[in-house]
Amino acid sequence: MFKTDTEVQVKLNEELIKYNQNEIKSDRDDLLETIKNWYDAKNPDFKTLRKRLVEK
Repeated sequence: MFKTDTEVQVKLNEELIKYNQNEIKSDRDDLLETIKNWYDAKNPDFKTLRKRLVEK
């Protein structure tokens, strides 16, 4: 899907920004839970990207 880690990070950032524009709440814990929920999404490509970034 992506050839470089930079492409991975750019896409992940774009998706987080889009998602969080609608989902961010005022409480820090709510924000962390929102991000975690996004990471737990059923999109296997993004799970793979997340694992790829975390393992480096």
